[in-house]
Amino acid sequence: MINYTIPYNEHYKIYANTLLVWGHMKKKIMLMTSLLFTLCFSLKNNAKTIDYININKESDRFIRKLNFIGPKMAQNIVKYRQSLPNNKFNSIEEFRNMPGIKDIMIRSNKDRIVL
Repeated sequence: MINYTIPYNEHYKIYANTLLVWGHMKKKIMLMTSLLFTLCFSLKNNAKTIDYININKESDRFIRKLNFIGPKMAQNIVKYRQSLPNNKFNSIEEFRNMPGIKDIMIRSNKDRIVL
């Protein structure tokens, strides 16, 4: 028997056991093991990461990555930011008070917006 350990993330590991049997069973078991490896590594590589966007420093190209923010709104955010004292937002409330910003934009991006 061969034991495989695949680290999935810092908390979980996936274990796969393969019994070596000669003949057609060996091919089936090895196929199942290779499918398990493929599945595990595709899950590991497709893990969702959070992209933090600093609305005080980023250009419109990066601000556009926020949910519900298109190219025109991203340009407006940069222009509005440049008109503020010190060229930056001091709080999320100040960002929320900008013309054109809706509550859904703030709610859907609350974990991603950094000042």
